[in-house]
Amino acid sequence: FKSEVIYDYVIHLAAIASISPVFNPELYSVNCAGFENIYRNVPCRKFLYASSAAAINKTNEYGKTKAHNEFIAKSDTLGFRFFNVYGHNDNGVIGKLLLDNPKIYGGFQTRDFIYIKDVVSFIKDNMDETGIIEVGTGIETPLCALPAIIGKKVEFTGAKDYEEQRSVCFNPIN
Repeated sequence: FKSEVIYDYVIHLAAIASISPVFNPELYSVNCAGFENIYRNVPCRKFLYASSAAAINKTNEYGKTKAHNEFIAKSDTLGFRFFNVYGHNDNGVIGKLLLDNPKIYGGFQTRDFIYIKDVVSFIKDNMDETGIIEVGTGIETPLCALPAIIGKKVEFTGAKDYEEQRSVCFNPIN
């Protein structure tokens, strides 16, 4: 792909989101090669892109792809390190909680959740910045508190070290 038009802004948000520890060639093809294709071949005055909080520690393949993109991007670009974005038709943690009879093992780990409309507003308000900006609420929410927040019955079963070592960490609301 090569464009002859010079755009004012390119906002690249496409990626495969996966926290699997297993190497996935498609993840690198889409998240790295796809990023580089857009970054190098679409002329623009300002390039903005989705990174992730996972790029900070690079503990999974997804985080490594996002860290790669941050390394490739020049200092006049803007990367957004999104934390846990949720919204309509969510396929992340909150979306899974809305399914029938979900089960969560553990639940004591925390996440910083941010609503998609807040993310869109943040992007619009910061389009002329440069560098890398972390985008979250700054509020850590334990996973075992989410059902009470969204009003859903969920079975929690303590840390999943072994199938037989289950214990309840959350008393679901009625």
